[in-house]
Amino acid sequence: MTRFLCALGLVALLSSPNLAAQDGAVTVTFSGVQSVEFDGEFRMRAESRDSGLLGPGEGTTVPTRFRAGFNLEVDDYVSTYLQFQSNSPDLGTQVDGQIHQAYTNLAQVTSFFDFQVGRFEMDYGAGRMVSSNKFSNTGRSWDGFRASHKDEDYSLDLFWTRPVVDQGTKNGGETFGGFYYERSLDVFDLDAYALKRATDARNDTTLGFIASSPGWADEEIDSGIGWSLEFATQSADGREDGSAMAVAANYMLGGGLEVGVGLDTASGGNGDFQPLYNDEFYFQGTAELFQWTNLTDAYAWVVKPMNDKWNFYGSLHSFSEDVATPGSSDALGTEIDLGIWGNLNEATEAYLGLSQYSGDNRDGTAADQVWLVGSITVNF
Repeated sequence: MTRFLCALGLVALLSSPNLAAQDGAVTVTFSGVQSVEFDGEFRMRAESRDSGLLGPGEGTTVPTRFRAGFNLEVDDYVSTYLQFQSNSPDLGTQVDGQIHQAYTNLAQVTSFFDFQVGRFEMDYGAGRMVSSNKFSNTGRSWDGFRASHKDEDYSLDLFWTRPVVDQGTKNGGETFGGFYYERSLDVFDLDAYALKRATDARNDTTLGFIASSPGWADEEIDSGIGWSLEFATQSADGREDGSAMAVAANYMLGGGLEVGVGLDTASGGNGDFQPLYNDEFYFQGTAELFQWTNLTDAYAWVVKPMNDKWNFYGSLHSFSEDVATPGSSDALGTEIDLGIWGNLNEATEAYLGLSQYSGDNRDGTAADQVWLVGSITVNF
C-alpha cells in the first residue's frame, strides 16, 4: 500500500499540467440531487533532523498522506460530506486508514441556527486554541455537533464534541465543547470564546478573546501597520488559574514585503496553562520543539514574495521558561526558521524549510539541532 501511495504521488506530479486544468473539485450531477463533488489530496513530506543528543529521534523520515472526499448537496438545505484518509509515518511502514470527516449540514433547521452533525474539522481564530493542524500527517477532527449562526454583523458557533482518537487525541474518553463568537467592528475585529475540555487527567475551562486590526485573521492587510492581541485564562480542577497571551504587530512595505514582531507567553508552575488543540507547526517555531506551556517566545519575522507564485519567509525565536526548571536558568535557546512556499501549478503546492536550533546544552529536544523539511501536495 505504501508503494502504491508513492506511485500515485509520482503519477500525479507527472500529470500535474492536466490536473491544473481541473481547477479544484470535480462536479457531476445526478437526478434528484443538486450536485455531487469529488476532491482529493496526496501529500508527501520528507523531514531530517540532525543532533548528536537526539538518538533515535534523529534521521530522515518520509510521511505520506492521501485523502479522498465526496460531497453530496441534496438541495439548498441539506448536504453531506465524506472524506477518507490513509497515512504512513514513513516509507516502508504500515499504512493506517481512517474516516477523517463524515458529516451532514442542515441549514435553517431553526430560524437562528444551522446544524452540523458527525465528524468534522474545526478552525477558529489564529489557530492557537482550536486548529485542524493541517501540517500534521493525520490532522485533527472531532465527533459531535455544531450549531452555527452567521450574518453580516457577527458569527456564533456552539459545539460539543469528542476528539477523534489518533486524529487529535490518544484519549478515547476526552470531550471538548464551548462557544466561539466573531464580530467585525469599524476599528477592529473581535473574537471571544469559552472552551471546556475534560480528559482522564485534567478538566479545564478556557476563557479568552482576540482583538486585531481589521483583516488580520484573513491576512488581508496590504499596507501599513497591523496588530493582534489574544489573551486567555484557564482554570483547572485543583490548580491555580493559568493564562496565555499572544501579541504581534506587522508592517507592510512596498512590493509585498512584510516585517513583524511578536511575543507569546504561557504560564507554568502550579498555575500552568495547557494548550488545547493548537496549530503545532505555525507557532513556537516550525521545528516543533516546544509546546505553548511554561513558555515565553519572543520572535520577529519577514515575508517577501519572490514572484507571483513563490514566497520567502524567515523568523527568529528566543525561547525561555515562564517558571525556570530547578537548578537551571529560564533560557531555552534560539531558533532560526527559513523557508519558501508556492505553487508548481494550480494543482500542486510545494514547501521547503530549514530550522537551526541552538539550545543551552540541555539533553532531549533542547539539544542543538538542524531540521530540514520539504513537502509536495497535489490537489485534485
